[in-house]
Amino acid sequence: MFVREKFKYLLINKPPDAGKKTSRHPLHQDLYFFPFRPADRIVCAWTAMEHTYRENGCLAVLPGTHKGKMEQHVYPKWEIITCHFADSSCHYIECEDFQEQMTNEYRDMYRKQTGRQDGTIQDLWKLRSRIVQGKRINL
Repeated sequence: MFVREKFKYLLINKPPDAGKKTSRHPLHQDLYFFPFRPADRIVCAWTAMEHTYRENGCLAVLPGTHKGKMEQHVYPKWEIITCHFADSSCHYIECEDFQEQMTNEYRDMYRKQTGRQDGTIQDLWKLRSRIVQGKRINL
């Protein structure tokens, strides 16, 4: 048996964009939004829910950028649905120094959900986590 905690499953309502740039998702580094490491135990996947091609906003990747430094990120205020999965060998990290905006957003979520003022980003993730158990497999 092994244990997995929540990690990152994300549903973004991003309908095709016929050049208006109204639903574009800015380039970003997913790792910026995850308050745990090690990075080599994290996997992200993307699946289109509609036909996508270059003209309507398909996924773009910049090869090698995962080896560079972490950049500051800002997202438009979009509604999203998330679920998070992490290998049991992952651990929480302190994010305040390089992910201040994200940390503040998570603290606000914690305050709204609990009414408490003293929570950390780790407290929020633990509050929202559910244990999933299963048989260990090689992917």
